[in-house]
Amino acid sequence: TSKAIFGTGSSLEIYGDGSNSYIKDTAAGVLHIMGSSNVQIEGANGENMAVFTEDGAVALFYNNAQKLATTATGIDVTGTITADDTITLAKSSGANILIESTTTGATTGDIFGEIEFKTNDSNSAGIKGKIDSYSEGNVGNGALRLFTGDTTGLYQRINIASNGDINFYATNGTTPAFHWDAADERLGLGVTDPIYPLEVQGEAGIELYNGSGGGSVLNFRPSLGDANKYNMSISSYDHSGGGAGPADGLSINGFDGVSFATGSQT
Repeated sequence: TSKAIFGTGSSLEIYGDGSNSYIKDTAAGVLHIMGSSNVQIEGANGENMAVFTEDGAVALFYNNAQKLATTATGIDVTGTITADDTITLAKSSGANILIESTTTGATTGDIFGEIEFKTNDSNSAGIKGKIDSYSEGNVGNGALRLFTGDTTGLYQRINIASNGDINFYATNGTTPAFHWDAADERLGLGVTDPIYPLEVQGEAGIELYNGSGGGSVLNFRPSLGDANKYNMSISSYDHSGGGAGPADGLSINGFDGVSFATGSQT
């Protein structure tokens, strides 16, 4: 094999063996490849493979299409990033991941960004969790959703609207079962437009349970000013006095009396 040999001690060789070509440096120092403006590595057909620009970016290509470039602040990646191990963000403060939508005219339902959690389990491969942010309207208000999944698909579990309203969904992922109205500070169970601070609709009930036995109490207080004053108090109590058995009595007390009404009659 013929070689072009350079340098003291023949430390640099350029040669080919009929199958491959080589640039071989055996010196103790560094192999420098320098260009006045940039250095390009190209395929035999002239397609870019890597471009190194002086005082600028280093760009890497796939099939002549740029996929990664360094910038003044980091890197710019075009396409999908696949990692088979942990990705670590290290910063003294404010470490973050920015998912940016390039859409300049957002419409209702446009996805601004999403994170998906996928398993390749042989019994249930697929996306099993997702968090996304989407546009609530043409002004680009952003809502946040959380999904969980099983063998039948993905189901919405939580929706946080741009105004702070929160919905928790039933098993089917479409029916809001628990609603928080942020503007009016109201909570609804089985209703998405509660008109009271706490509103329960449907075949529902409220159970007060004393885990240590004995009785429970439900107090209706006009304000927080007087801790001992209630408009009405409903309590169950344990006649045994020991607090160990189930409550077997009921007490209803009103601050100014108790009345029972049916229709217009009291």
